[in-house]
Amino acid sequence: FVFIYTGVLKPLKWLRPFTVADNPEPHRFAQGFGSFVLILSTLFLFFGNGAAGWALTWLVIFLAGLNLFIGFCAGCAVYYWLNRIRVPGFNKSAPLGVFPGFRPK
Repeated sequence: FVFIYTGVLKPLKWLRPFTVADNPEPHRFAQGFGSFVLILSTLFLFFGNGAAGWALTWLVIFLAGLNLFIGFCAGCAVYYWLNRIRVPGFNKSAPLGVFPGFRPK
């Protein structure tokens, strides 16, 4: 798969990386929280609570799709909102002129 990207798609400029100058901390928080929810989902499924396990799984899938297609990161929004109410450890603010969670332009 790497060869397809680096050897074909990238040189033809069909696909390019989309890099945005933004704080990495909210994205790490979002990835960590998503991982936690998926681990919790796996435990629910393993111990026989299929409804809760699948609900959490589909929630993560929905939020990942929201990020991919609309550019809204729910975990980043939560991070920035926790920063606004001054929760310790959440010390980065959203870029100026950007609604918390949306991709900077």
